[in-house]
Amino acid sequence: MNEATELKTRGNAHCQAARYEEAIDCYTRALMPNGDSKWNAAILSNRAFAYLQLGTPSNLALAEEDCTTVLATDPRNVKALYRRALARSAMEKLSEAKADLEAIVMWEPGNPQANEALDKIRVQLAAKTKNGLFNEDFQRQMLQGNVEPSAVMPVPLRLKSPRQHKSHHHHHHLHNDEFAEALRQCSIAAHHEAQTHATRDQRAANAAWEELQAQEQRLSKQAPLKPKKRQTSTQKSKAIAFQPGQIKAHTDALWAQMLEEESKTRSVFQNKLRGR
Repeated sequence: MNEATELKTRGNAHCQAARYEEAIDCYTRALMPNGDSKWNAAILSNRAFAYLQLGTPSNLALAEEDCTTVLATDPRNVKALYRRALARSAMEKLSEAKADLEAIVMWEPGNPQANEALDKIRVQLAAKTKNGLFNEDFQRQMLQGNVEPSAVMPVPLRLKSPRQHKSHHHHHHLHNDEFAEALRQCSIAAHHEAQTHATRDQRAANAAWEELQAQEQRLSKQAPLKPKKRQTSTQKSKAIAFQPGQIKAHTDALWAQMLEEESKTRSVFQNKLRGR
């Protein structure tokens, strides 16, 4: 046992110095075929770590194998689950890696490494789905306006409240896919609705503006009603001096009338905009 302990210590030192092949050799010699299962589990987990650092396909497969051996006798070994998830992820076994990480989160909801790795795995899996979520080509078509909103109308989803999520924290990641899809669909519907409102508001503004112009034209054609009087020579000369086209010819009554009509017109215009 003392020799095995020494080999484990040397293996750990090699790992810290990034001498992973030497570490693997020490860990392999430290294994005890007929010894304590907990001891062997610790050695295999350490050796899996060294295999992971080498990163070649064959070493990744050996890391997965060591972790699986550990989990056969200790299914809740978080270290083995996490390292197997890393190996599987590197080998593109995304669904299997996701299952390992979800098991960790179920038992340790606050595990930061597992949560971060699980989020990355979910993004990778989503990119491979057929619905276009996080798909670069789909995103490009959305930005160019080539995706019809009617083709991806939102489907009502029943999302859990924050209190329910807190009480069922280990199910948090199981609902991330549904939430992301609902968010995407709602975003599409909101964009379509915004475009519809913008078009409708523009039409209302144009109609109100045309009405305003028409009323101003009517006002410009109106003349004050006054009793006809005999014009003196002085008045005739003033009439000649002030032609109908000159603004100074308006009387106080006409000016007041124009102000009143303008106020009414502005009120109509503003009410129409608010009503839309």
